[in-house]
Amino acid sequence: MGKLLLHLVTAIALVLLGRSQGWPRWLTTAAVVAGFMGVHLAGGRVGEVIGAKRSNKRYQTMLARVLLTSFLALGMAFPLFSQVEVRQAKPEDLAAPGTAPDQEVPNPMLLDLSLGVQVDGKVQRKPMNETAFGQTRTFWETKRYVCDKARVARVQVTKRQGRRGAVELEIAPTLSTEWYRQDIDLTVALVSDGKEIERKTWDDLTIGSDQSAANKMGCLVCGASTSKTPKAVFKLKEEEFATMFGEGRAPIVRVIVNVQKGGEEEEEEEEE
Repeated sequence: MGKLLLHLVTAIALVLLGRSQGWPRWLTTAAVVAGFMGVHLAGGRVGEVIGAKRSNKRYQTMLARVLLTSFLALGMAFPLFSQVEVRQAKPEDLAAPGTAPDQEVPNPMLLDLSLGVQVDGKVQRKPMNETAFGQTRTFWETKRYVCDKARVARVQVTKRQGRRGAVELEIAPTLSTEWYRQDIDLTVALVSDGKEIERKTWDDLTIGSDQSAANKMGCLVCGASTSKTPKAVFKLKEEEFATMFGEGRAPIVRVIVNVQKGGEEEEEEEEE
């Protein structure tokens, strides 16, 4: 058992050497066999091998045993360093490089988006109480969350100046689905310190896919729908808006998608 372990260690060392030097497999195999012969002879059995030559049968038996042990250890070493690894693909493997895989969310789906400091990669954005009027913050991270094939592709929040110093927040979520058409209920709300300040809802909003064959052909009578971008405008007093922000505090935009019924698939045209 000890000698087999020594052979295995030798095989691993030679396989690693062959991999680092780019040897073909046959050369690595020859090197491993030669190494095993060297280990065998260095183990104090030189005299036994020389004596074995006096008996041709005994010598052949010993040589066959060494070669068998060599190939056994080699067969154990190569899988450890195989260049091919096979396993079932994970969701993150299917995502494009640099992107996160989609995450399925049970119905109804709720998304909370902070209007405070937002770190986008290495860029830190100001909280929206410090941004100028007319600026828009876009939340792209919402697109990776999916509810029965429906998703919020993005949410845009624009800060505008209203009358008499009021602050207007225009919130525009873009919704799409992989279904041909799908009915949802949509809720957009502004929440501060766990309390809902404003809310707007859309009942039975029909959304679809901009990539469907019908929409690509401009077929408006085929029953297909497209992505939708409804807008909610919340008006706040300047003082009220300012008090929503503080140390570790900021209001959030809440988007709730409630799928009303299963989506409809696009019907394929029959070929004649």
